[in-house]
Amino acid sequence: MSWNPTHVVVAVQRAKDLISKGKNGTNDAFVTIALNDNKFQTSIKDKAIDPEWYEECDVPLPEDYNKHKLILQIFHRNNLGIDEFLGYLEIILQNVDVYDAPRSVWHPLLCKPGQNKTKPRGEIEVRLSFEVKKAKDLDSLSVTSAASKRFKMSKKSIKHAASALGEGFSNILTPYGLHYLTIYLALCVLLSPLALIYCSLLMSVSCLHCV
Repeated sequence: MSWNPTHVVVAVQRAKDLISKGKNGTNDAFVTIALNDNKFQTSIKDKAIDPEWYEECDVPLPEDYNKHKLILQIFHRNNLGIDEFLGYLEIILQNVDVYDAPRSVWHPLLCKPGQNKTKPRGEIEVRLSFEVKKAKDLDSLSVTSAASKRFKMSKKSIKHAASALGEGFSNILTPYGLHYLTIYLALCVLLSPLALIYCSLLMSVSCLHCV
């Protein structure tokens, strides 16, 4: 009896020996994963020499998935222009046994398709596993775009979520945030005498009951 998976879980682990496009031999590196129209992107590892992600995404599989290719590309984020290409990996799904136990594999990175450059571009570690999603699980999945990030964070990536919270808190220092903060403080000052009077009345009533 054949087993027909509906999704492939792509776990992007880490990379090493990358070509440097940033300062001091580093990269602001991220990985894109594509299968047909489904595209995903990892977080960006700033100023990394050998970046580590340990992030994964669930990629929907077409019915004839064994005729398709999974494409992974590594880029250096360029804030002043176009992101710079670092390496390319093509995984032919027909060559992957869906019954194999998931294991991490190092793959050599290549140049862009159509080019014949032989300069080493480093390696990327990837783990693939296949799953069957139930109908109720499929209903909760939305079609993703190239800009979406459907990666589940491991423990090593939780610190990036914490930094994102810090960025959100910094929004209080915007002009609108300061405006509402000033109003809130003013209300606290105005209401504090009323609170003292209310407490005093409560204490007086308590004393009368005691007598």
